[in-house]
Amino acid sequence: MVHYAKYPRGGTRGFSMTRAVSYGFGEIARNSIYYFWHFNRETLIIPQCETRACLDNIEKIVAVPGVDSIFIELYYFSTVLGRPTYFENPDFNSAVEKVFVTCRSKGKHSLMLSFSMEQTKTLFDQGFSDVVFSLDIYILINGYKSVVSVFLNDLVSIPTSSTTSDGHPFVEYIARLGLK
Repeated sequence: MVHYAKYPRGGTRGFSMTRAVSYGFGEIARNSIYYFWHFNRETLIIPQCETRACLDNIEKIVAVPGVDSIFIELYYFSTVLGRPTYFENPDFNSAVEKVFVTCRSKGKHSLMLSFSMEQTKTLFDQGFSDVVFSLDIYILINGYKSVVSVFLNDLVSIPTSSTTSDGHPFVEYIARLGLK
């Protein structure tokens, strides 16, 4: 895995002038040896632990030179342990602890996903050095829900009349949906 993620001398990753180097016009793109060295140094190898086989072999995986961290995927991991989304399951917590302790013993990071600030704080308090907070789609959806909620609350002050042609079109639409 590490071999495929690193450029020559460290691996066999393909080479292309992409956005990271301004499509070949960036300063770093002018020297391929420096380019390879720089991006090999900047690329983190973070396998995702989501299977029982990964859990059973976590010591070997963490010991692979070049593996920087292990990402513990909550949903897959809880599912293969027999209790999907039940994160208070003792087997789940023992498995997470095994990955965490193994990573720490080898000087590697372990990452977890969090969907709340409270859970994020708890994970940091437990010793996780890295926490992935939420997913972009949840942040986007929650942001839009907040905007719509504020907008709908503001509609209370707008007179609605779906029977008059001079009513605001959006207000009439909301009235037809029964949201106001």
